[in-house]
Amino acid sequence: MSETQAIDISNTESKGSPRTEPAKPKGKTPGIATSSDFVRIAILGMTPAGETFAEHMLEKIQLEERPIRIVAVADPNPDHPVMLGFQYNNTEVFTDYLDVAKMAEDIDIIFDMTNDRLLTQKLRLELLERKNRHTIIASEQVARLVWIFFNEDTDLLGKK
Repeated sequence: MSETQAIDISNTESKGSPRTEPAKPKGKTPGIATSSDFVRIAILGMTPAGETFAEHMLEKIQLEERPIRIVAVADPNPDHPVMLGFQYNNTEVFTDYLDVAKMAEDIDIIFDMTNDRLLTQKLRLELLERKNRHTIIASEQVARLVWIFFNEDTDLLGKK
């Protein structure tokens, strides 16, 4: 039996065999997306790699309708063009990287593109203090891995 079928034991035919019906999603209204339907990410650091990653991720989300939401971005420069673009689109924008941790349960993955190990430690501590065991901090190396799966011809720094 496929995963898309469920057995309805309340309606048996005369020979006693169960009738199969399409499975109904539990807890979801058809056609209505909930936040749990999406991977909610934050991107920290508009370094050259961070900028490229953020722009490309947004493009993939929009053009290919990926189930991902960029819910926050952070960089000390609020006037960075990418930051302004996200702000224009009503994404949470922070100039202090640690402020992203305040959104704790609303973020599944924080992509830390700053390449700052001390910041990563501070973020982990901040999430622990908030008893957040849900949010994952992904390093630039993890972002590179994701990038490879984008099948792009260039690396995150634009090199061929």
